[in-house]
Amino acid sequence: MTLTLPTTLNGQLDVSDLGWKTVAKDLELPSTNSLARDPFELLKIWTIPSQETRKVALVQTQLHRIIEWTGWSRRKVAQALGTTHPTVSAILDGRQISNRLQPISTQIAMLYNLVSRLRIVVNSDQNELRRALDTKQLKGSLSSIDLIKRGELAEAYLAALDALSPPRVSGLMQSRFPRRAGEASVPLYDE
Repeated sequence: MTLTLPTTLNGQLDVSDLGWKTVAKDLELPSTNSLARDPFELLKIWTIPSQETRKVALVQTQLHRIIEWTGWSRRKVAQALGTTHPTVSAILDGRQISNRLQPISTQIAMLYNLVSRLRIVVNSDQNELRRALDTKQLKGSLSSIDLIKRGELAEAYLAALDALSPPRVSGLMQSRFPRRAGEASVPLYDE
């Protein structure tokens, strides 16, 4: 391993030729013995420039995943969120949206929570997921998408589960062979 030592300029260590942007003042170079023990000791006197990375917004990531999991177009996502497709496109492209549209982030978070939970239930099947979100169980009832627009996440999840499962029959359960008095091999009660 070869270390390139910085040059000394007016009592200061000049590290600009090594790609560093800072100059360490009044520091003595470590001895070669200490460099043999710890080759990174020389790096401890420098300030390492921080890397600037652009983080992807959570809302943008959630929208991308909703589209990926459901297979919806941007127009369909906008319809589900109760907004326009240019707004959805602006969020997906990372452009700034106006402050009056900020409440859309809560709608996106609710739709993401619903879709991510239902995706597990339907084994990542896009057709079943879309059916669960769009189906109205009874006449006059609301679909999961309609309930999300209203801000009712729990009801939307229940409506989607109802759309995926067969309708429940009300009443008591009956066995295949119901018992009748007088036909039992063992008395139904003790006398």
